[in-house]
Order: sequence, then C-alpha cells, then structure tokens
Amino acid sequence: MAIIIWASVSSIDKRPDSGLSVNLERELAFALLGMFFAIAARMPILIVFLYMLAFTASLETLQEYVPGRHGRVEDFIVKSLGLAVGMTIGVMIKAWADRARGALP
Repeated sequence: MAIIIWASVSSIDKRPDSGLSVNLERELAFALLGMFFAIAARMPILIVFLYMLAFTASLETLQEYVPGRHGRVEDFIVKSLGLAVGMTIGVMIKAWADRARGALP
C-alpha cells in the first residue's frame, strides 16, 4: 500500500516505469492490493471494497495537489476495476483455503 501511495502522489519523474502500459500497471497494482486485502479481511468484503474505493478516490484527489500530476476519473475507473478483480480472486483463494483447512482432520 505504501508503494502505491508513493507512486501515486510523488512527482511524475519519480514514478517507476515497468515498460508495461500505464493502465495495465495501475490495474495490476490495485488488483494485487485488492487481493491481499480480501484475503486478510475480517469484516464483510463489501465494506472492505468500499474502504478501498475511498482510498483510491483519495489518491486521485491528492494528485491534484502534486505539480505535474492530475487525478482523472478514467484512472479511478481502471484502478477500481483492478481492485474488483483482485478482491474477487482474493475471496476465491480465501474460500478455497477455508475449505481445504476444513477437509483436514
């Protein structure tokens, strides 16, 4: 989460570049974040998703205050889709692990 915050609110010349498209980088980063939060969640997943959407919106808003950066609705949508995909995968992994744990004596 700290790396995403740093990459989102630092100046554009300090943003890491993986060579992938910027939207793919965003989606993958937020998918991983969503997956980890879904696996670790101890509250209803919808509440976690809403918190993560608020976090994402906050990052886009903060970018308005960083010279050379801008928060855009399109970026928010890409990141939110990444969160949704990652959280779905995380919920599936967590359900599989719970079932596997229940199958053991």
